[in-house]
Amino acid sequence: MAGAPVLVGEKYSLLARREVCLGNLTPREWGDRRLRRDDERPMVFAHVCGDELVPVVTRRACGDRVRHEDLTPRPRAPGWTVGGPAAV
Repeated sequence: MAGAPVLVGEKYSLLARREVCLGNLTPREWGDRRLRRDDERPMVFAHVCGDELVPVVTRRACGDRVRHEDLTPRPRAPGWTVGGPAAV
């Protein structure tokens, strides 16, 4: 990314761990909900408010919850279609 700060060493490692943790919360929640009983979950996260965290994907612009049926793929890379890279 142009203009992005260069992170090295511990700062990069800490930022990477935080981003990976947040990115893994939704799939972890999905797996726990479908593969385990509530009392079998090995770990839960509490939000600063005290309630258990249940991740929800929302739109930053409008705050609406994201649902699959509301999405439309729009390929932006040259040679790509909604199915992936076009055959050459």
